[in-house]
Amino acid sequence: MLTLYRRLIQLMEDMRPTKASNLFAAAIAYIEEHYAGTELSAEQVSGGVFVDPSYLRRIFRKESGFSIVDHITHIRMKKAKELLLNGNRKLSEIAESVGYSDPNYFSKCFKKRFGMTPTEYEQLKKGSCPARQDNPIYRQAVLLMGGPLALLSRFLLIRPVLFLKEEKRQEYTLAM
Repeated sequence: MLTLYRRLIQLMEDMRPTKASNLFAAAIAYIEEHYAGTELSAEQVSGGVFVDPSYLRRIFRKESGFSIVDHITHIRMKKAKELLLNGNRKLSEIAESVGYSDPNYFSKCFKKRFGMTPTEYEQLKKGSCPARQDNPIYRQAVLLMGGPLALLSRFLLIRPVLFLKEEKRQEYTLAM
């Protein structure tokens, strides 16, 4: 019984957050709060959590496996995808609201990350994209949707919704 108690205490000590994990969590929170700033950088994040930039870069890479800049880009792109689907905003407004002062550079970063431009992504998600083999948007859609229906539709060149029974068709269409 005593060994079980000692083992439990050891496990609890191992689960305590370390200084590095606390710093990492603080940096993540700072990025989440300030991602819209065009000047957000590793130096600004390190200043926000009151540590040396090189130390924060090392901790961030160790804790996440990614660089601070990669995480900033990830957060910005995730927010941009949400904004693209939430309304009829101009691309320049979306770019500015996620921290890019140049809409062209934003589009380039978006395409590099997702394989399609923001406009193509918006068309794809709103269903106004024709399903043809020579259409690169459709090919990307098939890859993004995944699953056996998408794979089958890739070869048959029709929308995956057509394979579903009538009662499931509407649910699947809404989910896309």
